[in-house]
Amino acid sequence: ILFINDGSTDNSLKIIKKFINDKKNMYVYTKKNGGLSSARNFGIEKAKGEYVFFSDCDDYFSNEYFKILDNVIKNKADIYIFDFKQIINNKIHASWINLPKNGYFNFDKKTLIEKYFNGEFNNIIGPSVWNKLYRKDIIAKNKITFIEEKILNEDVFFNIEYFMNIKKVYIENQAIYN
Repeated sequence: ILFINDGSTDNSLKIIKKFINDKKNMYVYTKKNGGLSSARNFGIEKAKGEYVFFSDCDDYFSNEYFKILDNVIKNKADIYIFDFKQIINNKIHASWINLPKNGYFNFDKKTLIEKYFNGEFNNIIGPSVWNKLYRKDIIAKNKITFIEEKILNEDVFFNIEYFMNIKKVYIENQAIYN
């Protein structure tokens, strides 16, 4: 697990270092502030594992997160999509996406971009990267990165590029991300 400190000026780095203390599978990197896309691209570069997932600093995982990931990756898909919960003012709200039932999800690449931009695809799988687990080899082979000049919708462009290069999508509609 990599933590990317993108030049934070608060106590984030201190908190992360205390949290990971002696954990051998967690690493922290500090870089000059370059924004969200820059931090994510840096993390992709540094990642050595088979999979990549992204998390925002104000989010957290369910207690079952890694157990569920371990189970679903046995399905050998190119991407895994999970449901999530929104927590607003300490109240849990259901996610706003309509994930199909657990299992493989078929999609037509020809209409992918059209559906993504008209919002239809967003309602099915969501535009964000934080409810998805990506294969690192697909990202590397296809040189997929976040557009660093983009401040809004960087996840959408990353996802479109990624989806154009995959075949197997696996849905797990258990909410494991908050």
